[in-house]
Amino acid sequence: MSEFRKLQALPPNRLDSRALEELEAILLQDFAPCDDAFEVTAEVGDKRVVARSVGELLSRLGGAEPQSVRLRALDWRETNITRGATVEAYPLWAQCQVHGLDEAWFRGKLHQIDEFFRRNRPWYGLARPLLPFAIGGVVATSPRL
Repeated sequence: MSEFRKLQALPPNRLDSRALEELEAILLQDFAPCDDAFEVTAEVGDKRVVARSVGELLSRLGGAEPQSVRLRALDWRETNITRGATVEAYPLWAQCQVHGLDEAWFRGKLHQIDEFFRRNRPWYGLARPLLPFAIGGVVATSPRL
């Protein structure tokens, strides 16, 4: 039996409460209801907050803005994990890992996550790929002492 698996870089993103709830819905779409199907983790300073839903996480954070967020969704069949998706988001970078036995689901989930991050990226997400060229140009044209 083949498994499809990919770790993919995503554009940077600031995930507000609306965006986190939308991302939770994308990750859990087509998953069987299960107590251990979803976990969301956020880091605020030296504290790590873990919850079973975005709503629970937001309640536990009490308005604090996390430095990073990790969402993980797994789909179980009996005692086996058949597919899953994990998204990690930091202020300047994000990534996802998707795995599954069904190629159509796998490719579709990767596409959904990628489109979500492209649609919600902040202005600096557009500028970030150009920074090495801009910095290189400034260094190259700087007068030498």
